Amino acid sequence: MQQQDKSYTTHQDDIIVSGIGNQTTFTNCTFSKINYNGDGAAFCADISSGGKLLIKDSKFIECKAIGDESIGGAIYLYINNEGQASISNSSFNQCEARYGGGINTYLLDENSILELASLRFENCSAEYGGGLYSIVSEGHLSITGLTLFQNCVSNQNGGGFYLQIQGGNVNFSSTDQILFDNCQGKHGGGLLVIAEDDNTLATGEAIESGNLITVNGTINLYYNNTFSNIQLSEAGNGTAINADLQTGSQLLIKDSQFIQCKGSSDGGAIYLNINNEEQATISNSSFDQCEAQQGGGIYASVSSLNSKLELESVVFENCKGGGVNLRIDTGGKVSISNSSFSNCEANQGGGIRVDMQNYNSYLELTNLSFENCSASDGGGLTIFAQDGPKFSINGKTSFKNCSSITDGGGFNTKCNNTGEQINMTGQLEYEKCTSNRGGGMYVICRAYAIIVINQLSFKDCSSSGQGGGLYVYSFASQFNVTGQSLFKNCTSEKGGGIY
Repeated sequence: MQQQDKSYTTHQDDIIVSGIGNQTTFTNCTFSKINYNGDGAAFCADISSGGKLLIKDSKFIECKAIGDESIGGAIYLYINNEGQASISNSSFNQCEARYGGGINTYLLDENSILELASLRFENCSAEYGGGLYSIVSEGHLSITGLTLFQNCVSNQNGGGFYLQIQGGNVNFSSTDQILFDNCQGKHGGGLLVIAEDDNTLATGEAIESGNLITVNGTINLYYNNTFSNIQLSEAGNGTAINADLQTGSQLLIKDSQFIQCKGSSDGGAIYLNINNEEQATISNSSFDQCEAQQGGGIYASVSSLNSKLELESVVFENCKGGGVNLRIDTGGKVSISNSSFSNCEANQGGGIRVDMQNYNSYLELTNLSFENCSASDGGGLTIFAQDGPKFSINGKTSFKNCSSITDGGGFNTKCNNTGEQINMTGQLEYEKCTSNRGGGMYVICRAYAIIVINQLSFKDCSSSGQGGGLYVYSFASQFNVTGQSLFKNCTSEKGGGIY
């Protein structure tokens, strides 16, 4: 069956395409102002046994599937047993349903195929998947070309796109573009992905530019994206990305920008829960004007042995709630390297706040810079280490014009019963940092904590109370400086250089 250059204003009968050689095609068709009490206001299609459905150069305008459990505002596709469907160069505007405001798709068989190319979803809304809702039980889903989700809204998950992966393969072309512009959702302002095979992932993104998601063995996500103006007005975590990684899955975000991502809880742009041997890497990316209560840029909880988070060459600017907020527990490992934090602010740790505990938990910081960051405690960096964790600071770490109201204008650390030696083997440099205690650095070590620092430099740092450069309190612990220390023009009421 072929339909071309036609306009429809009523729901079409269910389309069944079954058998090799059987094909239904819609070309340059318009479906408009259709309200239907059921699934797929324009039509529902069941494609199986080698049958094919092609939709191209078509428009779906104000198609609304009505009902408490309505599926697919314009289209509902059920693809099974080697069925194939392709939708290309088409648009969905002001379409609505409970699941999938524009399109709802279900791929059931491992040889089923759905190809989406150069689609536009504008002003579409749903409870789940404002523009597009897709379940991939098996089979193959690919999204190519320039795909736009603009002003799409979900009251729950996936403002633009809700994707649930139970098996099969999902691919976003790394050379094409997926744009999420001003989409909103309670979780996942742009895209929410849930993968449920042995390597699981739950994440939500708002994306501008291409990306690749592969589900085959482990899960890898590659991004080259810009996340812009994404906001969550209700309680929720991670306006751009909300990821719950489980059992060996992997998440990679690279070459991405997060701009004005604002959440009301944890993780203005990204929220990560990493446990049970999963890994996440964020590299060559930036966070600008992102906000949340904790972790304006990133909030991450990393727990259990062999679970890892790596941040490499990441820039944080003008973030409120801090640039990064970390919880490391039960053997989790985090490394942050070659990254910068400027004009970030928080209650604790304007640039980075870390709360780590238990043996085998590990944090490594290498070549970081903090400038014009502020907080009540630890203007640039705050680390709380309790009951056995270990952290190290390597390379050159600088704090310039950082400030705190109470303790540690640049760096505030409290170590209690850490057991293993805390090594700061690189250079710690503080310039023009201010606080009440420890204008540059504030250190509390108790109960067998051992801290070893190589080189310290304090220039023009000040405190209104004690320790213009450095404040140290050690009880039943050790605090050692093995290399060169410099204190220049540091002032305080007590202990201009050290207290």
